[in-house]
Amino acid sequence: MLSTSSNFSVADVTKARGAPVWFQLYASPSWDVAQALIKKADAAGCPVLMVTTDRVGGRNQETLFRLTKSDTRDCSGCHDRTSFAARSARRHNYDGIDLSTIKGNGESSNLTWDT
Repeated sequence: MLSTSSNFSVADVTKARGAPVWFQLYASPSWDVAQALIKKADAAGCPVLMVTTDRVGGRNQETLFRLTKSDTRDCSGCHDRTSFAARSARRHNYDGIDLSTIKGNGESSNLTWDT
């Protein structure tokens, strides 16, 4: 399964693997962005789309907090967190998708069963 947030595109991973992968969609507050990601997964031959639903509602991140690095160096030279678009620049599933309308962390808070 390949995450939306992967540094490699679903097309590149499928090509390197020589077979389709499942795609894990991190929902977006923009339906246009979500549709574009779904179309990329479909074009790469992904047989399964998994929608991540726990990002907004909160979750127990005990392991993350316990294992968070203690390195205090400034990482902003490689990791631009000034906007969602800047943060996603190295996440190639977003290549060619307009992210300018997404504010904050880019996670959707509007998922329903109808979605």
